[in-house]
Amino acid sequence: MTLADRALVLSTARNMEVPVTVELHAARPMPDLAPVDHAVEASLRVPSGKLIIAGLTDEMKTAARIAVPKVELRVLVLFTGLGSLSEDGLAGDDRYTVHLWPEKASGTVVHRQWQGG
Repeated sequence: MTLADRALVLSTARNMEVPVTVELHAARPMPDLAPVDHAVEASLRVPSGKLIIAGLTDEMKTAARIAVPKVELRVLVLFTGLGSLSEDGLAGDDRYTVHLWPEKASGTVVHRQWQGG
């Protein structure tokens, strides 16, 4: 995951369409990290109040947009199923969940580091 002040880039394990869920919360969520392979938390600003959700090859004009509070946000990205990828990396049950909630900006925290290959 690479984070800039106003952008979040999520690198997935496969170079193809994968399931990504984005959840907006009123307060810090407390997801169970036990089944998670990799978990990273960071800060994000979306001063426009419109978050664009797009893949690297998606057209920005038609990309999905969701309304978010015009305040500092925390982001927790959960990666699961990373160990399920096929040897060629084309098939697998990997999935990604992005949790967003209002909270003052602070540093990046790696809650769980993927050790697999």
